[in-house]
Order: sequence, then C-alpha cells, then structure tokens
Amino acid sequence: MKKVFKGFPMPQFVPLRVPLKRRIEMLGIVFFFTLMLQSFALCGLMVWFRLWPFLVAYMVYICVDRSCEEGGRRVEWIRQLAVWRKVGEYFSMSIVREAELDPSKQYMFGYHPHGIIGNGAVVGFGTEALGFSKLFPGIQVCPLTLGVNFFIPFYRELALALGFCSVSKTSINSLFMKRKSCLIVVGGAEEALFAKPCSADLVLKKRMGFVAMAIKNGASLVPVYGFGENECFELYIPKPASIPHRLQQSMKKTFGFTIPLCHGRSIFTYNYGFLPKRHPITVVGK
Repeated sequence: MKKVFKGFPMPQFVPLRVPLKRRIEMLGIVFFFTLMLQSFALCGLMVWFRLWPFLVAYMVYICVDRSCEEGGRRVEWIRQLAVWRKVGEYFSMSIVREAELDPSKQYMFGYHPHGIIGNGAVVGFGTEALGFSKLFPGIQVCPLTLGVNFFIPFYRELALALGFCSVSKTSINSLFMKRKSCLIVVGGAEEALFAKPCSADLVLKKRMGFVAMAIKNGASLVPVYGFGENECFELYIPKPASIPHRLQQSMKKTFGFTIPLCHGRSIFTYNYGFLPKRHPITVVGK
C-alpha cells in the first residue's frame, strides 16, 4: 500500500452515517455530471435493442435542426425540476444581485471563471434552481455553449430545453433580434486549463468579440463572477511541450474544447474521483 500511494495522500473515505439530505444532493450531482454518459448509454441501448433505424433518423434530424442557432427552444418546467435545486444545494450555491436590471433592455452577461465545467453558469442561468427569474423579472437569458454539444444525441435536447444556444455570431444575433439576453463564459476551454484552486487566472486578452457583439446589438454588458468555481477540482497543469500538454492543445484545436487533467471526489471518497468537491459557489453579478 505504501508503494501504491507513495507521493499521493491516502484516500479519505466518506463515513457511513451521512444525513439523508446530503445523500440526495449527492445523487443530484451524480445525475448532473453523468448526463453526457447517460446520453451515450441510451444510444447504445437503442443499438442493442435493434432500434438503430430510429437512431439513424434522429442523427439526420440533428444535422438539419438549427434550433441552437435560432433562439433555442426553452421549456420552463424542465428548468424548474427539483434535481437542479439539489445540485445548487450541493454547492450551497447562491446568486447575489448588486443592481436591478431594466427588463425592457437586453444584456450580455460575461461569466468568469470557467472552472472545469462552469457550475455557477449552468445552474444559476440555465435553471431556476437559484431563482433567477425572481431576481431579474422579465429578463430571459440564454447561456451559450460550444456548437459541438448540440451534436450529442439526447444531451442536446436537454441543453435546448434549459435555454442553451450555440456560442456563434449567428446565434447571438438571433437571440438579440428576439429580444432575449445572453450569457457567455468568456474564457472558454482555454480558461479551464488554468482553473487552479485559490487562483483567478482569467483569459480575456483575445476574447473581446462578445463586447463588439453587444455594442452592435445595443446590449449592456453585465460582469458576473462565480466565487468558489475554481475550488471544485484539483487541477494538474502539464509542462509545456509535454505529451499531455500537446494532446490537450490538439484536442482544443480540433474540437474547440479540451479535457483538463483534474480530480475532485467520488461517492465514497473526499479526495479522489471525477465529481466536484462540495465547495460553496457564490455567483455575483453587477
């Protein structure tokens, strides 16, 4: 055992006696963080049960459907599901409003930091778990994400129902034409590679296109910061020119995103796993 854990801390196991409330919150976060995996599993089941013709037809539909570029198709009851509240409670997440926003105007919310997945942006603006519509009545905001996410079967339908749209010029112009507002995680995939705990390394220098889009459409800029976002995972930053670093950069160039080397916790341990740590996240908009 000493050789196995040489240089690494021993696993900190979760005690057997944990309040039921925390167990339910853990189930919510497991559901939330395995959504993409569930989508792929559903595709596999369709093939297994010889329903592949329906899957092929659905894939064709995905290729021609442009909802993510044309304002999305938001479904309010899905945004209000109890599971999103459990995810918010897991992080003790909250939104702090420092100024009232005029519902007759449009806004471009710029969220920092990206963190590993942008939990505060997804839960705070993509669902009603934190009561966004009550804090900012009359403002319908659509979070923006990479277009590649809308080619993932079934996962894309949930993203569209939560109000997500593609982060493209066409999509942003379409949303502003429909009198909606946008939220963009400014740093994107590149900023995820700097999501170290107790730090705030932001990617801004070459990310000013969203400002031009807001000015062009007469929208006001609203800076948003998710305090605690970077504390949810422990990040490993590979050395420049190393094999992991080259693989990350190649993936980012090919797909527009990359997978940071990180770890959080699991259902059974506090310091090893793919789930985020239970760290409070406070989303502040001004």
